[in-house]
Amino acid sequence: MAVKFNIAKSNNIPASNTSDSKNKGAVRAYAASKLFRAPTMMLSAAGLYAFKKFNDYKPNDTVELNGAIDEALKQTGLYDKGVRVLQMEEKSLEGGISGVIKSLKNPPFTAKDKPVLDIIKNNVGKCGPVKRILNSQNKTIANVGKNFVDFSVNTLGGIFKFGLNACYMQGENKVIIPDKTFQTSVFHEMGHAMNFNDKGIFKKLSKSRALGKLAPLVLLVSLLNKRKTTDEISSNDSKVQKGADFIKRNAGKLTALALLPKLLEEGVASLRGGKVAKGLMEDGKLSKELLSKVKRINAYGFSTYLIGMFASVAAIKTAIHIKDKIQAKDELKTTQG
Repeated sequence: MAVKFNIAKSNNIPASNTSDSKNKGAVRAYAASKLFRAPTMMLSAAGLYAFKKFNDYKPNDTVELNGAIDEALKQTGLYDKGVRVLQMEEKSLEGGISGVIKSLKNPPFTAKDKPVLDIIKNNVGKCGPVKRILNSQNKTIANVGKNFVDFSVNTLGGIFKFGLNACYMQGENKVIIPDKTFQTSVFHEMGHAMNFNDKGIFKKLSKSRALGKLAPLVLLVSLLNKRKTTDEISSNDSKVQKGADFIKRNAGKLTALALLPKLLEEGVASLRGGKVAKGLMEDGKLSKELLSKVKRINAYGFSTYLIGMFASVAAIKTAIHIKDKIQAKDELKTTQG
């Protein structure tokens, strides 16, 4: 049987539309993309550790912040829109990595944590796919949904319980913060609430965060595309192939574009929340020291998203390079064999 090859212009390696070559290297390239992100995750974890270590709060700081939170909710109009701030009693993580894993699998929740856990449960249960599964007439499927909700409550609840993060839950219109480490992040989370409850451009920006979900799809399409970025494009290619080639050749840019709205919304939330905190300081309802901590935590949070975006772009480019290199070797072996 005669086999026709398109020859890559850059390195004279047969193009991947050869009938004998198979799609090679996708799994290894995907694993490499995850491994590539490991240093970024470690850097983020180190930053969190440093932040927790050097941002201790005194009892009177908490009292002052609680008063500032109530005032901020009223001044911004968030209180009238149903936004409330819930604090989870924070507990220290102990026992090294194994202790962390064990604690996150079965967090030591108490009766005081129930309001927060209920908020998480309701928020997860409102998600379209999860809601449909929970309402399934098939008990087995419904139980799968219930187990997923329970797992989510434990995981997210554990994150707050151990002071690893804070968040604004759009579905419940509630801000959740640990009562120690991330207290001053409340203004950033209020910024998210302000964006989401806005009727103009900030509302659209808040919704545009969902575009970030396209980033994994860009990676998937790129790794499942057998054709290399160096292969010659043919006018006879199908629309599907042309689309896949476009995505793969522009994967870095598309990933950045998908993540950019989230980065912008995070920045806007910090700016709006920081402005509220500054106003409270000028009114004598927040100390300069706490305002400095607000600015510090906002800067830390934004830096993690910025670094994460660049790391995601670099990771997908690295994955595609590895995938194409493995593919090229297999095609060369096929033609020579």
